[in-house]
Amino acid sequence: GWRPEPHGDTARRSALRASGVQTIAGVMAMVGVMLGGVEVAVAAATNAADHPAATGPLLALWGIGSLLGGVAAARGGGPHGTRGLVLVLLVLAVTHAVLAFGASIALLGALLVLAGVGIAPVFGAISVLTGRLALPGTTTEAFAWTTTALATGVALGAALTGAIVDAGGAAPAFAVAGSASLLAAAVAATRASSLHPATQVPS
Repeated sequence: GWRPEPHGDTARRSALRASGVQTIAGVMAMVGVMLGGVEVAVAAATNAADHPAATGPLLALWGIGSLLGGVAAARGGGPHGTRGLVLVLLVLAVTHAVLAFGASIALLGALLVLAGVGIAPVFGAISVLTGRLALPGTTTEAFAWTTTALATGVALGAALTGAIVDAGGAAPAFAVAGSASLLAAAVAATRASSLHPATQVPS
């Protein structure tokens, strides 16, 4: 029977043949480790303070911070290019590591709002880059890979920080979460050349 001709060689391409998509997937995995780690560390902190019911409200404050950051980024144009992405990832690293100093529920809540501010801008920047870096005909798959990388990172982050919490409490777990974002920034910075559409030549 009749079959439509594929557009060029897109039928044989994988989104991961674009080096930029590989980089973004690595960054997203590290961001996922940070997110999963913070969720576990917050629960550990509230349990240690004998206020386990505060876990939900504290995570909601984290989300409010992300919302505020997203609104600000939308109005200001958001992070621009690789340099902007690296900068916001560094901010996330610092603000999430500082959560280790949340000695009280109230202070931890305030720090979580601050830490959340950079989350939505990072996702916005990554989304834009993914759309630009995907090879023709692979955009949907590219977004699927980055989402998979994020989910994998969240699972790994939760498992890792769970073990850290058992060994040393919430503070070192927050530090590890911040370190994951620092590693994400390092990946983006060291592979900056791959984050330009002109370099996306399939192998």
